[in-house]
Amino acid sequence: VPVWFHVLTKLNGTTFFNGQISAKMVKDQMDVLNAKFNSNKFRFSFAGWDFTNNETWYFDPSSNIIDIGTALRKGSANTLNVYTCLTPGDGHNGLATFPYSGSQWDVRDSAMISKYGFPGASYYDGKLLVHEVGHWLGLYHTFEGGEFGDYVDDTPFEADTLEINTCPIGRKSCPLHDHPIHNFMDYTHPDCQTEFTPLQYERMTRQYNFFR
Repeated sequence: VPVWFHVLTKLNGTTFFNGQISAKMVKDQMDVLNAKFNSNKFRFSFAGWDFTNNETWYFDPSSNIIDIGTALRKGSANTLNVYTCLTPGDGHNGLATFPYSGSQWDVRDSAMISKYGFPGASYYDGKLLVHEVGHWLGLYHTFEGGEFGDYVDDTPFEADTLEINTCPIGRKSCPLHDHPIHNFMDYTHPDCQTEFTPLQYERMTRQYNFFR
């Protein structure tokens, strides 16, 4: 999977405070992606990066994704375009599109992450993008769908996420099923998150091959 990084900044982006991302941060993020996705299943390759000084985009890219995607998006549907910013908007530190065709999907298609999601920048330690790329490849949250599930048979039913940024071993919101606290698609603390399941890999592969 080719990966483009589009670094959105303010005030010319000369410092991390203003949105600047270093080459080392990008390399470390690529290493995390390949390690956590298991390079035998998916392999991500750095395709390039660019820098755009636009304060409006830096503070709220999700509301401006049509303009951003029209100006910056690279490659075809199989190319992962990552926009880095302060936060994507709507109270989230990361957002991503699912693999489907829809209105202006060709310019919307992307993942967005806060600059604090990169390895070494905060407790996310690079796993924020792992989570968002899971969405980009067709995965829902493990708690999405509640008692009806996330369309993956080997993730336990989870009525709702009750443990944002915690590691509650043995937590249950559905009878007989512990929450999948180690899954990258839950909302547990990144220190807990270590895995995708075999059927999550199967779903991602099918979604990628069909849509991308």
